[in-house]
Amino acid sequence: MLLPLPLAVVFGVMLGKTYGCGQIPVTPLGIGLGVCLGIPALALHELLHALPYPKDAQVGIGFYPKALAAVALVSYPLSRRRFVLMALLPFLLGAVPLLLFLLAPVDWRGLNGFLFGFGAMGLVSPYPDLYLVAQALRQTSKGCCLQFVGDGLYSLPCNRE
Repeated sequence: MLLPLPLAVVFGVMLGKTYGCGQIPVTPLGIGLGVCLGIPALALHELLHALPYPKDAQVGIGFYPKALAAVALVSYPLSRRRFVLMALLPFLLGAVPLLLFLLAPVDWRGLNGFLFGFGAMGLVSPYPDLYLVAQALRQTSKGCCLQFVGDGLYSLPCNRE
């Protein structure tokens, strides 16, 4: 599974800042608040998935209770490159806060904790999207389009970029 990759980044960022600053740069309350606000941000995660689709594509965003997961449902073909962009865009919700965490002064422990907790949620929550990208790149050719239909992802010929 690809979950260890985002987890390694999250732990590496914390260890790097802690070691580099010589002190713990976060508060537990800040981390908890960041994690708690990271959960409703899953709706923003799904909205980010919708951005690469054209305006005429119908995008439905909802919650799948059996899997305890938010979902963006779209039956519209995307070029392979655009599909990868669509799947990876939500990583911004982790990468941006973690970058800000690294840049924030060590004395701002509450803000650092919030940025770290929110960034950890934003980087770890899209790990299924990372798996989807790996599968799509392994199993499809460069010139194809990809489209979700029902519970599956299908490849079809495509001439768009």
